[in-house]
Amino acid sequence: MYRWKQKLIVAVCAAVVVGLFATGVLDWRRFLARCFRFFHRSRSELAAVADSSEPVKDIRAAQLCRENLMRIESAKRKIAHDRGGTFGRLTEKDILPELPRRKMPRCPAGGWYSINDIGMLPTCSVGFNGTSSREDDHIILNY
Repeated sequence: MYRWKQKLIVAVCAAVVVGLFATGVLDWRRFLARCFRFFHRSRSELAAVADSSEPVKDIRAAQLCRENLMRIESAKRKIAHDRGGTFGRLTEKDILPELPRRKMPRCPAGGWYSINDIGMLPTCSVGFNGTSSREDDHIILNY
């Protein structure tokens, strides 16, 4: 029963795309150029992943990043305690007075930090790196 619905949806989508090309809304040459760029970019990225047989493990950078994340979380908890709340939104401007040198720390691996709301742990854009070891991940392990 669902098979004919799927076929109908695919047929309608194909008819719409053909209609867009026929009316000139979509340009065939630009569409093909984008497809080729996407294909070659994806292919080169896959080749780069295949070439790196072992993920890079920078344990020291991950350790420093975790320390920065814990500083951010401590600042958030202090502000939450001072405000008497257990939830709410914070900005970088709110936590700067509680951080060392009143500066937002930077991830040594080039990632950026998301403060997140009170009650949620801050995160680093690097995060997990796919290895079995947690020592080289940019996350708060135990807090």
